Amino acid sequence: MNTQKFEQFLETHGWGDVPISFLAGDCSNRKYYRLGTKNKDSVLLMDAPPPEERLGDFIEMASLLKGLGLSVPEILNADLEKGFALIEDFGDQTYSRLLAQGNDEKYYMIATDTLIHLHKTFDLKKHRALASFFFLIFLPGNWAL
Repeated sequence: MNTQKFEQFLETHGWGDVPISFLAGDCSNRKYYRLGTKNKDSVLLMDAPPPEERLGDFIEMASLLKGLGLSVPEILNADLEKGFALIEDFGDQTYSRLLAQGNDEKYYMIATDTLIHLHKTFDLKKHRALASFFFLIFLPGNWAL
C-alpha cells in the first residue's frame, strides 16, 4: 500500500485522525482496516489495489444486491484509481461464529431464504457482465468470499 495515498484518502474524507486497526483480509489482495472505535462511529477501509482488484466491480455488485433488497454494507466513499473505499462497519459477527454458538437451523434458514430471494430476483440477461464476475469469484482458487 502507498502510505501517502492512504493517508491522503483518509484525510480527504474526515478519517485522518482516528485509531486504525488492521482486520483480517480475505482470500484476495484486499485488506481491511477498522477506522475509529469498534461498533462506535467506526467504518471500514477497504484497500483493493488495482489492477489486481476491481473495486468498481465490487461497488457495482453491492449496488445490484442492494437494489434486489439484500443487505450490503453502504459504500460511503471510494477512489477507484487508488483502490480505496470507506464502507459501513457491520461489526465482527460472521456466520461461522453464529453457527458455533448454536441455533444453526435459524441461520441456515436465513442463508437459504437469501439465496432463494437472489435466485428469484436476479435477472441474468440484464446483468450478464456482473453475473460473470460473480461466478468467477466462486471458481476453485478464487474463494474471495
